Amino acid sequence: MTETPTLDSKIVEEMTRIANMQDVYQRYKATDDPDEQGNLDDEAVGVIFSGRDPQADPNYKRDLDELEDQFYSSVKDSLKTIKINTQLSVAGLKEDYASNQDLIYKTVEDKLNEALADAENKGDAVDKIMYALGPTLRALIKVDVTQEDADNVYHADFTRRTNVIPRRTKNGVGSIEEATNSQYRVIASGYIVEETDKKGITTYTIDTEKLKKLIDNPVTGSILYSAKPEQQRQAA
Repeated sequence: MTETPTLDSKIVEEMTRIANMQDVYQRYKATDDPDEQGNLDDEAVGVIFSGRDPQADPNYKRDLDELEDQFYSSVKDSLKTIKINTQLSVAGLKEDYASNQDLIYKTVEDKLNEALADAENKGDAVDKIMYALGPTLRALIKVDVTQEDADNVYHADFTRRTNVIPRRTKNGVGSIEEATNSQYRVIASGYIVEETDKKGITTYTIDTEKLKKLIDNPVTGSILYSAKPEQQRQAA
């Protein structure tokens, strides 16, 4: 029996670090709350120092003190530090990533198609892979949503739920966050191939060409590879 090839653990660790740092970066850009920004500074430092042993590493304390000067001062400095850290991490991973890209692609493709296997409709299919495509698309594509856009999304959903066309006498009823999520769901749906056979059975699979383009980018490839459904994250 042939064993399924797996990535070296050090490559996986570096890809996970890149994915986690991107998660912090996106959440940092989305908040104006100073307390939340402070928590994200803590997370960023934790991601950068993941895998280092404070007892065995003679430079740990000195490096930590130096790194903390990069954070906790301003949002601009924190975001710049996170961005540079990601760029340098990708540069260090580039050669190993390229030599293992086929395996990374196959692993991600299998994972997403497995999630799509029992999708009941296109909306359900999007739901099943947003855990991976959501953060990936946020790292790749910026979606600008205005309050007017958010109100339009809410009113469209209101009509769908009630079969009533609203008078639209109120502004600011829509959630920008919900409207942004809706836009990313629309984009994600374009990564799903829908096919119906002669028996009328519809199946959903990930678009191979679009997925390959995402895997070509070590940042988005790392996010896709590292992404786990919520239930898997909680069990990990």
